[in-house]
Amino acid sequence: MLETLGILFLGLILLVGFFAIRFYLRVKSVVNDAASISTLVDILPPFQCILDESGRENWQGLDELGKNEALLEKSGFENHGYFTSYAGDALIEVALWNHPLKGIVVAFMEASGEDIETTGLISDVFVRFDDDTQLTINNGPDANILPRPEHSPLIHVSSSVLQDLFAALKTHVPPGKKIRPIKRVKTFYQRCFEQYSAWLWQEPQLRSPQVKAIANKVGVDLTDDIIAELREHARVENVDAISQSIVDGFARQTSMSVAKWAKVCDRLVVVHENMGANDVADCFYDLVDDIDENFEATLDALENKGEDFDALALFHTLARDHTVIDTLSRVASVRQPLRAEIYLAPSV
Repeated sequence: MLETLGILFLGLILLVGFFAIRFYLRVKSVVNDAASISTLVDILPPFQCILDESGRENWQGLDELGKNEALLEKSGFENHGYFTSYAGDALIEVALWNHPLKGIVVAFMEASGEDIETTGLISDVFVRFDDDTQLTINNGPDANILPRPEHSPLIHVSSSVLQDLFAALKTHVPPGKKIRPIKRVKTFYQRCFEQYSAWLWQEPQLRSPQVKAIANKVGVDLTDDIIAELREHARVENVDAISQSIVDGFARQTSMSVAKWAKVCDRLVVVHENMGANDVADCFYDLVDDIDENFEATLDALENKGEDFDALALFHTLARDHTVIDTLSRVASVRQPLRAEIYLAPSV
């Protein structure tokens, strides 16, 4: 029984099982398409983990889910919500459970969609240790299809019995490791997903045998040029993800009314210190309706600026141009998680 595990482990489930489901579904949907970099981009994990609140009624395998949840509830686990994520046309249902005393977190996942056979119930058990290393036990399809960082190994168990996953976890917990409990399960789940994705999109992982095998499966030759395109895609996605996180943080703190926020939220433009020169130029195109020809030439020249510069300082310098200085409307400045400023674009 689960209660015999004591406080030895902490489980969260996520990461690899979630990625494995995404990979399984995406390969099925694109393997017959023409090979292109967009195909590979669609298969590899995204940079953000979207978890929309949902309910048990969306699950197809309710009987199996209910049986496993009853076992967890009897053993002192608490439910932390039901969520829906997305992989192309497929839906991924996610249920998160946590034991508040033992520090064990369990996630169940099920993927389904039109013309897609359901994957059945996938279970993950994840533990985080006090040195920030992690261990994942997973029973999903293609669980080891992607490379893994050394600090977060994956053990695959070919069993649908939840107790077997916990037995494997107990066996593989390194001697002397102490479990660090997780309180905000959904937030941690998303952060782990996004940290892993950021690691996977770095050049060493993109050149790994696992990613090369995936590329070969969908007919993409991982040349140096393709790697460079993938890295640029990763950079742009990271810049956009940071901008979104800054807007999300601002939304939580702003005193704007709901009505006013609804009017301005889609017009917010973020300038932050992790931007490249072209990203800074794009901010001006978003903020200024009619760019002067001379100023446009200045923005175009940023393509050759290189990487050694302060993005905010560059923005401020350009913002002093007489053709734009009176059109910029700054809404807020932030310093966490990094230096950034939020501006309001003209209404359409």
